[in-house]
Amino acid sequence: MAGGKETPRQKMIGMMYLVLTALLALNVSKAILDAFVAIEENIQISNLNEYGRGEEKKSDLKEVAEDKSAPDVMKKAKALLLVVNKIDKMTADQIKMIDEMKIEILKTCGEDVTKTGEEAIITSAYSDKEPLKPARMNLMHVEGKDKYDEPMLVMGIAEDLKNPSGNGKKLWESYNKYRTDLTELIASSSSTPEKKYSFKDPKINKYKDFKDLKGQLEKAMKTVAIDDQEALIKIYQSLTKLERVKMEENEEGEVHWIGKTFDHSPSVAALASLSSLQKEILTARADAVALVRGRVGGGEYSFNKIVALAYGPEVANQNEEVNIEVMMAAFDSDKQPIVTVNGGTLKETHDGRGFVTAKAGSSGIRGHDPAQGRAR
Repeated sequence: MAGGKETPRQKMIGMMYLVLTALLALNVSKAILDAFVAIEENIQISNLNEYGRGEEKKSDLKEVAEDKSAPDVMKKAKALLLVVNKIDKMTADQIKMIDEMKIEILKTCGEDVTKTGEEAIITSAYSDKEPLKPARMNLMHVEGKDKYDEPMLVMGIAEDLKNPSGNGKKLWESYNKYRTDLTELIASSSSTPEKKYSFKDPKINKYKDFKDLKGQLEKAMKTVAIDDQEALIKIYQSLTKLERVKMEENEEGEVHWIGKTFDHSPSVAALASLSSLQKEILTARADAVALVRGRVGGGEYSFNKIVALAYGPEVANQNEEVNIEVMMAAFDSDKQPIVTVNGGTLKETHDGRGFVTAKAGSSGIRGHDPAQGRAR
């Protein structure tokens, strides 16, 4: 661009192009960093939404646990509330640990983390009084948004992307332990005196695709309550990451997920990645609390189970077109209906239904007669 055979004018134009290119690169870099700031802000808002969703389900369960009008339901709700408290404790430990890593990254980058408020990086600090809420931050106030050596050092991948140490290793092991503890607790808490349920974490961190991951999980669901399986699979999947991922297109081998995520990651991007992990944890917690809450009803007319019903004609001739009525029935497994029978014998009541036996008269048993039986 500025070789020896160029005229002074050509050299000057070449230098101007060089400076302009550098300025454009700086502007692009600033735009990208600001985008990470905006992304992190949106993640923090999502964190609060997931926190609130879990709190709402927990509050519903507390109401049932304090309702003395149904002693059996109240007793069950209290037991399930203890399960939710365990879920919250393990979740709070994760939120606090990740917040501490964020602060360490900011300190290592030379940022001031001693102040809180609207003009500071930390808008509201983490508090043990609200242990499930991450610290609120405004990354626009970060001076060294583009620093990447410091996050790599803090996350233990400065020397080796394939085998993280320090905080990176701690984060990976703790995140996977949370998945194990949460899913195993959910499964076992569905047990009753008559039936025991459990889940043994297959510790999946290697899979071909989403279908393969789900297939591996379904094999581990044999000892899980049928009503819990779908939700448990969803929670497990949301907390599962490939431990080893391929390196860049022109490089051979695999790198650890921590190395891939934080390798040359600017400080604001590293903080956004950590906030994203907090969101996954809070989402899993909210889903888990919702599942536990769904095991117990509440109120005079409540339900926590749904069953499909189909009715057709009692007799149908070959090749005859028939009409089939399909519907969904909801019932409360904790409050079975009281069935009063006239002209028959009530054998048992379960799954929201009463089972009656009766003798057919000369004209047969009528399919539906309000005078023959009543349920409430």
